Amino acid sequence: MKTESNTNPIWTPLNRLEQEPLGVKIHPIALLSIVDHFERTVGKKRNKRALGVLLGVENNGVLDVTNSYAVPFDEDPKNEGVFYVDHNYHETMFTMFKKINIKETVLGWYVTGSSFKPHDLEINEIFANYTSRPVLITCDVNSKKQFDLPTKAFFAEEYVDDQGYIARAFKSIGCRVEAFETEQVGVEHLIRELKDLNMDSLQSKLHAKVQSLVALQKKTQVISKYLEEVVAKRRKADPQILFALQKIVAKLPKVIGEELKVALAARVNENYLNLYVSGIVKSVIVIHNLLNNRIRPLEDLEEQAKLEKEKREKEEKEKKQKEKEAKKSEEKK
Repeated sequence: MKTESNTNPIWTPLNRLEQEPLGVKIHPIALLSIVDHFERTVGKKRNKRALGVLLGVENNGVLDVTNSYAVPFDEDPKNEGVFYVDHNYHETMFTMFKKINIKETVLGWYVTGSSFKPHDLEINEIFANYTSRPVLITCDVNSKKQFDLPTKAFFAEEYVDDQGYIARAFKSIGCRVEAFETEQVGVEHLIRELKDLNMDSLQSKLHAKVQSLVALQKKTQVISKYLEEVVAKRRKADPQILFALQKIVAKLPKVIGEELKVALAARVNENYLNLYVSGIVKSVIVIHNLLNNRIRPLEDLEEQAKLEKEKREKEEKEKKQKEKEAKKSEEKK
């Protein structure tokens, strides 16, 4: 069976039991499990994907993906719609995971790759037997985009096509990466082991700030391009996006008065002065320690030579004293 899909569906709200999730939050443990699954089963093979199940909890419509596990999967890259998913293995694994954490439930499934395929709708229907509204997360393990997340989340939405039939298609929903405090500590230790980074150094903090500013610039360019297309009527305006942009603009600081500009400039200069002074102090301390390391051995050598000289003088003095005593004893005899 093949599921029909339209790249430009006409979205129409229907009376259905499923409710669209408000968003998806995926945690580092789930991401590490997906990457490990991909490296073990796919590696450098082309036209091959890895598939698994997402576990977690739901909080006020937002899905927290806290764990995942692999499921045996295979598909024919030449024939779309020909695939195999071992759902019996999934049921066995979920039973064992349920014994460890009873709160975690099936939230959906994941597949590696930059996007989904048409027959993924059929796979989604399989996982609909285990949860009322399964979500699909695609994870591009080999992504080379520096400032974009490798994960995307989708939800199967019903719509009415041009012929009046009810069909399903994947609709993109919000997806972000979040971590608990314990997970953040674990990720930091993992990064130290892999790259031997000093997380608390000034250089790493400045590098992170620069990377954040570059990412902000790229995101701003995307927003600017979207607004230009809306003004030119090449794209339809989305009220939710415009409302979000209004909230962003409302939070921007109003740098209007000259006094505030002078105050900000003075604060920046003070920060640069602190950095400059701290750099000078650090250099002086390094030079001082270097000189101490060079001078201390010389002082130790001088002290040792002085002690040896005193020892020789003392031995000579004792020797002379013994000779005098010997002469006196001979004269008496």
